[in-house]
Amino acid sequence: MATAISGSATFTEGSTLRHITVMTMTSAVGLFAIMFVDFIDLLYIKSLGTAETAAAIGFAGNVLFYLTSINIGISIAAGVLIGRSLGAGKRKDARQLSADFFVLTSVSMAVVGALLWWLTPDILNILGATGEAHRLATAYLRIMWWSAPMFVLGFVGMAALRAVGDAKSSMNCTLIAALVNAVFDPLFIFEQPLSALGVEASFGLGLGVEGAAWASLLARFALVWIALHAMIKKHDLVAPIHPTRSLSRIGPISVIAVPAMLTNFATPVGDSFITRAVATFGDDAVSAYAVIGRIIAIAFSVTFSLSGAVGPIMAQNLGAKLYLRVQRVLWQSIGFAIVYILAMALLMLSLESQLLALFNAVGEEALLISFFLHFISFSFIFVALMFVCNACFNNTGKPTWATALNFARALGAAPLAFWAAKHYGPTGVLTAQAAWTAVVSLVSLYFAHRALARLACGDESYEAPRQRNNFWRIPVFGHGGVRPPATDAHLYKSQHPESDNDKRTH
Repeated sequence: MATAISGSATFTEGSTLRHITVMTMTSAVGLFAIMFVDFIDLLYIKSLGTAETAAAIGFAGNVLFYLTSINIGISIAAGVLIGRSLGAGKRKDARQLSADFFVLTSVSMAVVGALLWWLTPDILNILGATGEAHRLATAYLRIMWWSAPMFVLGFVGMAALRAVGDAKSSMNCTLIAALVNAVFDPLFIFEQPLSALGVEASFGLGLGVEGAAWASLLARFALVWIALHAMIKKHDLVAPIHPTRSLSRIGPISVIAVPAMLTNFATPVGDSFITRAVATFGDDAVSAYAVIGRIIAIAFSVTFSLSGAVGPIMAQNLGAKLYLRVQRVLWQSIGFAIVYILAMALLMLSLESQLLALFNAVGEEALLISFFLHFISFSFIFVALMFVCNACFNNTGKPTWATALNFARALGAAPLAFWAAKHYGPTGVLTAQAAWTAVVSLVSLYFAHRALARLACGDESYEAPRQRNNFWRIPVFGHGGVRPPATDAHLYKSQHPESDNDKRTH
């Protein structure tokens, strides 16, 4: 049974919208669980009573975002390559790719983790951390860096599970990791972990900010164990490890992995500039920005899952040369994101007073959070659009386009943010970032659409007629009784087997 599941290209048939919804939502459930634990982490840390502790988590979160973004880039490459092999019916190649990714990424991230451990104080200095916030953030990060090799293995494992169509196992990885984190957080952070329930027993470790780091470390080990168990035992998707073969794969893997990592690296680079600009207004502003970051992670966890969820769907259909389905995936993903983000932004706005009370936000901190809820939250539509376009570029052999556009988004916002900080304060920083993101995301959408159209037109083995799609001719829904605007021969025949000999379909 496992072999049958693992060897099938499950995304080349059936409703693309259903595949998008199932893959995104199941991935988002697990991601939401982890983000929710981070959310609770910040509540715990803020309950310790000082702005410095919350600011420390804000600074540390920004630095950790770099490692997470690198891992996301690696996982995107894994999903693309493994999914493409499965879509083309090359299961043996998919198994070997899984093993090669494990070897290459774990070794490289061990080196990166050691380097970051050494450079942590200097990195925090650049971000503007000082005093107690700097000390606490350093202690937190130096614990977290030990998990770097395990963390990337977990991301690769989840990407491989999504590529094979096993969204449930991928979701379980993050759910169990979140459960482990939630159980150990209060035990490690507080001396009396059940005091909120009226139990005054002192059986906790009372490690404060460092305790939150140790709990997260254990959660990452749990994530890796679940992912590897599903890949090896359930799907037999990992070939025997051969270091020599893995080294020979560095080139082909790097072609997609390096641009994908750089693409995702652009986001924390841009966030660092924003954090630096916000830090000029003091620890209260940094604390507010940390709260905003956690709100975004919770409310928009579904959109964070889009790129990793949509990538394997595109990969399998590209491997099977079903180009019309890939175009449909692009536009349906964007529509899905718009509806979801508008709904969540309105919901958050209706809960404004509750959110401010939950974080004990007052004064300047409350004003900045309120400004985000009223205005900036709606602009996240353009961030989601960038995620979908990134998946398209990575799957169409244009990963450097994603890199260039994401760095344009990150670096282009920096001078605008510092200018806005000088003239309009911290709210101006958020506005400048959102406005520039909107501009770059629309440019990305135009190029993503053109990349898909040109791919089909340039494939000499593709059986459908050559017909360039106008940018506004959007293939969102297929209609069984209507001839598609740009006929995908494979898709049309699978839906209408009785019309194989009907010349009108050719």
